Amino acid sequence: MPKLGLSNNLTSSGAPIKLDRWSLAFDGSSDYLEIADETEYRFGNDTGDSPFSLCLWVKLTDVTESALIGKHASNEREYAFTFTGSNELVFYLYDDTENAYIGRKSSSLVSDEDSWIFLVATYDATEAATGISLYKNGS
Repeated sequence: MPKLGLSNNLTSSGAPIKLDRWSLAFDGSSDYLEIADETEYRFGNDTGDSPFSLCLWVKLTDVTESALIGKHASNEREYAFTFTGSNELVFYLYDDTENAYIGRKSSSLVSDEDSWIFLVATYDATEAATGISLYKNGS
């Protein structure tokens, strides 16, 4: 599997197609990438959070319940950047030690299906939902 500019080797499920050094195409049903757990992909620890952002270019044929990027294992969740069943973009941050989460949702993105869009989620480490911002194409 290609490194795509990451320091970690990727493992894949399905057969994503490498488009160039930085991008892959997925079939929309069973393809995904997995990166081994590394501290550089964590946004905090037991004493506090760190600010971070996630951004990606996507072209989706159906936004309903599409997963974009997340960090989780079977018994440990950290974040999820995904779509809901109502076609809303959502970004959740989890604190499994407190069994709690914070998150933000956007309006429906159905009108953006079959178009390239640039999505960004930011978190300012305030441990509040108001510290999360979502952007589509810069707005």
